[in-house]
Amino acid sequence: MVTLLTRLKWRLWRGSYQQDKRRLIGPIIGVAYALFAMVGAAVGLFASALFLPTMTMPLLVAVGAVLVLMWTIIPIFTFGIDDTLAASKFAIYPLRAKDLQPGLFAAAFISIPIACTALGVLVMIIVGELALFRAAAADGGIGAATVIGAILLPVLYAVGLALCVLLPRAIVTATTIGGVSRRRREVAGIGFFVVFIGGMYGLQIAFTAEAERLARLDPMQIMDRVGTIAGWTPLGAPFAVPYDVATGSWLSAVARLAITALLVVGAWLVWRVALDRTLITGALDSQSTGGHELKGSFIPRFFPTNALGAVAGRSLRYWRRDQRYLMTVIMMPIMSVLFIALSVVQDVPFMALMGPCMMAWAAIPLMNDFGYDGPASWVNFTAGLDARTNLMGRALAVLTFMVPLIVVFAISGMIIVGHPEWIWPLLGGALGLTLCSVGTAAVLSTLLPYRVNSPGTSSFKSSSGSGASAFLNVLVGMFGITIPIIPAAVVYVLGIVVWPWLLWLAPLVALLSGAIVLALGWHHGTKLLTRREPEIFATVRQWAN
Repeated sequence: MVTLLTRLKWRLWRGSYQQDKRRLIGPIIGVAYALFAMVGAAVGLFASALFLPTMTMPLLVAVGAVLVLMWTIIPIFTFGIDDTLAASKFAIYPLRAKDLQPGLFAAAFISIPIACTALGVLVMIIVGELALFRAAAADGGIGAATVIGAILLPVLYAVGLALCVLLPRAIVTATTIGGVSRRRREVAGIGFFVVFIGGMYGLQIAFTAEAERLARLDPMQIMDRVGTIAGWTPLGAPFAVPYDVATGSWLSAVARLAITALLVVGAWLVWRVALDRTLITGALDSQSTGGHELKGSFIPRFFPTNALGAVAGRSLRYWRRDQRYLMTVIMMPIMSVLFIALSVVQDVPFMALMGPCMMAWAAIPLMNDFGYDGPASWVNFTAGLDARTNLMGRALAVLTFMVPLIVVFAISGMIIVGHPEWIWPLLGGALGLTLCSVGTAAVLSTLLPYRVNSPGTSSFKSSSGSGASAFLNVLVGMFGITIPIIPAAVVYVLGIVVWPWLLWLAPLVALLSGAIVLALGWHHGTKLLTRREPEIFATVRQWAN
């Protein structure tokens, strides 16, 4: 089964790129960036191993822990994991989890990100061996413990690489199993996200307190302290065991080895149980998208009672109920609260300015609004709905909740940090960015739509086949938001550095820039939508999954 699934994954993976050469754009750019970063990191690590071997060993432990953490968290909140061989696709076959699991695990290594990670781990192994032997030679000679540690090092680093594959799959499969209602899965996903953000905030506070103690230590002691802390976490334990053995810390090595074994076995069992349930209920889950009565539409009374109001009401309902939108809506206020809290804790008032400005990025889903409509786009296209009304209604829905949030956090944040004089500059700049974001979305949603997963699909799943289009959409959107606001940014800088009275004028420049972008976006977006309705529907008429 391992050979069969591995060959199947390879053929599907290779065929997906042969069918659509455009899909190669995103991976090529990503690999180029990864290799560039990897070369720089490798040079630094080799230099450290040659001249500071005792500092390199805890450094590698910290790097390994961060690597596993990134593989555990980033796929969940960004692109998801590769869904080519999803367990639910095998639900119609008489297979059990223990038959599929080894093959799915082996096939997971056939991916570009994992290949880049494996290359990075290989560099870490070479650097670790070099640092281990040089540290032993400088400390009196290479003994049996050093040799045993050198033998264990590649094995345990390989275990760390395996965790990069195993942990996200255990989490994803356990949270997307069948037999659980769509709404409960969405609530669970949002709850997990909120807990994660809260945990990150707690870690930030802890690290702030730890930084005060580290400031009294020299660099060698700091790195040793960081490596020790990382080595006692489940994610960093496998990377610390070889160095414990090499230095004769046998009790510590056994304890960390036990932590590693418990994590691997636990993740493997969680994944197996989730696979078993998915193989039983996966087929039913893929069909359980039936509707139910919509209660509490939450449509503002000031919406006009015409086509514009209908489009805005429908879009606002999507933003409130669809997890694909809702995650963005929830994330921005949480981030604003965290920035305000951190500005108070760390006594850096300027951090509170970032929250309201970041809310402009909440309109990013609007840049692919027709993609999120998917097959339902035909309703608007065939009903003869005016293109301008279609775009303006979607924008009105976004502005309905974004503007009040920006106003609330701009005013409350500046009052909390003790700088009410910053309210007007912050408010004007954040609203200007928001208008730029919405105006840019009016053009991009018609010019660069791409397929996404269907409603109710877990956010943990990736959208296969649209990576390059999504990357290009976001990249162009970033330029569309930031470039028009540059004149206002120049005025802000002059107001801070030279003429303070310009800080009262800069928000007006930002609002004017945003209004111009919004007007131009609606104008050109209307023309593009009128001309490209068939092409847009042909692109998004099927979900990515």
